[in-house]
Amino acid sequence: MKQHIVNKINFLIHFAWKYNISTQFRLLKKLKIANSRETIQTIIDNRMSIARFGDGELSLMSGEDTGFQRSNCEIIEKLHKIIKNETEGLLVGLPHVWKHLWLLKYRAVEFWGAYLAKNLSAKIIPIVNFETRYYDASFTRFYIDYRSDRNANIIVPLIKKIWNERNVCIVEGVYSRLGVGNDLFDNVGSLHRILCPAQNAFSEYDRIIMEVSKLSKDTLILIALGMTATCLAYDLHLQGYQAVDIGHVDVEYEWFKMKAKNKVAIPGKFVAESINNMPQRKLENEKYESQIIAKVGV
Repeated sequence: MKQHIVNKINFLIHFAWKYNISTQFRLLKKLKIANSRETIQTIIDNRMSIARFGDGELSLMSGEDTGFQRSNCEIIEKLHKIIKNETEGLLVGLPHVWKHLWLLKYRAVEFWGAYLAKNLSAKIIPIVNFETRYYDASFTRFYIDYRSDRNANIIVPLIKKIWNERNVCIVEGVYSRLGVGNDLFDNVGSLHRILCPAQNAFSEYDRIIMEVSKLSKDTLILIALGMTATCLAYDLHLQGYQAVDIGHVDVEYEWFKMKAKNKVAIPGKFVAESINNMPQRKLENEKYESQIIAKVGV
């Protein structure tokens, strides 16, 4: 048997034992996290906002820099406030896959297994509320990590209903280009964009808020801006907007459409998890250019 197969088997056996036996993972199982379908349906039915927490946000909260955002006291304080949120109409997301890792491909099980084993006691359990009902932070990651297409086939039609016939403004990194070259947002009523820095967008936080505040309150705000999106979803919700932290949805949709097996680059778009992930700065697309209503720090 090849050594890499032996290593995989050993990891799965060791992790399965820890997942089912250890005290920290027994606590993890007590967390209440809705699945993707319930999360999306709740957003649709009640026009809820959502702020999502994944490994990046949790790293920032412990003072670590990430590839998207340098840590600082202001963003740390804000993220700690949001994760303890009790604001009506705002959902807080944690990855539902933490509780159902066996639906995922081996590489995703390995990533989350190693991450949880290292960080669960120190970074997660001390800051979550076991009495709170959380929602799925991974509802936008519906395809590439799953062992079959079944999840994507269910989630894609449902997720599009969030913005069906709505007036939408996408707040995104300058290279994100959500929906460009595909039909993800073909069912919106109207679509505008506010372009922001691809990295360290939190440095332009107040200016981003100011630009969004010019829009009518019935505009659905979709945010794809790394860890800054989590904070924006919270503050824009407090201002009366429905704000959905939607990062990764376009990349996952592109991979789903091309039936990708790995996290490959997408021409013209920034894909943080692929090699050669930085696209050309200039995009020759008149429709896209016409949708841009503001540029902040770019």
